Amino acid sequence: MDPAEAPNLNYAWCGLLVEELIRQGVAGFVISPGSRNAPLTVSVARNERARYWMHFDERGAAFFALGLAKATGQPAVLICTSGSATANYWPAVVEADASGIPLIIVTADRPPELLDCGANQAIKQSDLYGSYVRWECTLPCPTPDIDPAYVLSTVDQAVSRCKAANPGPVHLNCMLREPLAPNADGTISDHYSDKLSSWESRAEPYTVYGGGCPTLTDEVQAHLLKSIQSCDSGLLVFGALTTKDETARAAPLARELGWPVFADVCAGLRGFPDVPSLMSQGDLVLLDDELTNTWSPDLVLHVGGPMTSKRYQSFVERVQPEYIRVCNTRSRRDPGHLVSFHIAMAPGPFCAWLTTCDGISNTTPIPDALRDRNAICADELETWENSNYPLSEIGAARLVAEQSPSPSLIFLGNSMPVRLMDSFGYPFVPNVHVAANRGASGIDGNIATAAGMALAVEQPTTLLVGDLTALHDLNSLALLQHVETPFVVVVLNNDGGGIFHHLPIAKSDEPCFEGCFGTPHGLDFRAAATLFNLPYERPIDIAEFTRTYGRALKTPGPTLIEVAVEREASHAGHVALCKQLRDAMNTRQS
Repeated sequence: MDPAEAPNLNYAWCGLLVEELIRQGVAGFVISPGSRNAPLTVSVARNERARYWMHFDERGAAFFALGLAKATGQPAVLICTSGSATANYWPAVVEADASGIPLIIVTADRPPELLDCGANQAIKQSDLYGSYVRWECTLPCPTPDIDPAYVLSTVDQAVSRCKAANPGPVHLNCMLREPLAPNADGTISDHYSDKLSSWESRAEPYTVYGGGCPTLTDEVQAHLLKSIQSCDSGLLVFGALTTKDETARAAPLARELGWPVFADVCAGLRGFPDVPSLMSQGDLVLLDDELTNTWSPDLVLHVGGPMTSKRYQSFVERVQPEYIRVCNTRSRRDPGHLVSFHIAMAPGPFCAWLTTCDGISNTTPIPDALRDRNAICADELETWENSNYPLSEIGAARLVAEQSPSPSLIFLGNSMPVRLMDSFGYPFVPNVHVAANRGASGIDGNIATAAGMALAVEQPTTLLVGDLTALHDLNSLALLQHVETPFVVVVLNNDGGGIFHHLPIAKSDEPCFEGCFGTPHGLDFRAAATLFNLPYERPIDIAEFTRTYGRALKTPGPTLIEVAVEREASHAGHVALCKQLRDAMNTRQS
């Protein structure tokens, strides 16, 4: 595009900004309506190569963009007006920072003369997101005195910062004066963009930042290989892996190393074929406190994101092994303060490198105590599942794991669904990508994030969420109108905060527990489905849920399935099943 042909300087700068973002390969634009951001919005809409979505709720829009970026690995762009609209991006910015997701936040701002003077819809937007963004820049109001190449190089710097070794959000704050409409005002000279003629004639970005993944020095390689080859009992741990490529590279390492593998539900390995050392019931075997008497790893190699399992964290803190952590950031990722060796490298390249190293194959055998307990838990769960069990949160999670088609996406809501699937969700069919917002682990924006991921992957998608999570993000059901592939929203409605029954506060006999923590709401989701024009089902037993879920996975577009359970009975069933597994491990091991 030629900025000299724009109606005014606002549109010249915004057109350059949008074009350069497209050249940089962004996943798309997610826009919320407003007046101050009109030059940005119109510039996106006018660009034939721009892929964009509109959403009226900035909080949901931000999580939708996060889902796009999470699924594609490319930055997604947010655009909003000035004022409190910008603050509604905050929760998604926090999640993007914590989980390393590249987001480009473009906020329209009032000009300097309208700040700190009581002007309407004007707040301090410079440095709004503080340390939660990798980089931020406030662009001045467009003026012919500034070289338009400044806009392009600023965009390129923003993209480079958000995709660097430690990816995350960046913020471009754009000050704009009137006119905000595309009205010609004669402020652009014929020679305004002469310097950009070379850029206009090609399709590449103005500035390309080179460089790839960091490599391991000889010293780091030697230290790592010595630790692996000298350990007596190793444990390979895969936390959340962002992409299918990372999972595909993790599996050969698991096979080559031969150590027992604990894989988080978001690592994707539970449906991967031929990983014989995978402890599919890793979280559940740790129900047996006696396990540490017969198995205590002296080295943990932890690759990828965090582990959902609280039992795993307690176990390694109790055992105190040498702990090697591999993730794509130098930021501390060590809640138990265990890490002795931190390798800042992306999981995929690290796994590919280590798999080819000599002398790592089957360095430590899988202990019988661990393998036996894993088999016992699998057998007991299969027996439980075949015993005409009632429709429950655990049963729904297992059924989703077993029946999701290949390929497909499963997105797990916080707080209970991701924990239920991490503990009980096995087996998965192959080629199912499992994701969750586990950076900050909030219940905000889960519907929107899943919708963004579904739009990007264009595969059948299941969103498994609790009732409070669904209510918190109810506006984002409007985003499902964009989804054409099967998208099944399974809401586990236990009328409140079921997770609190698993926490110490539930045993404290506080009279405020039910009102302040259980938080019953007495609502169902039938009317919400009607409001957002979604097909609605409410199965009464596991057989009906099986049929309903199967139909929904074959129906293009969204379906909302509500699974109603009684909260205290659900908690009691969870406790009873865990006791059954613990007793079985103790009895059959004795």
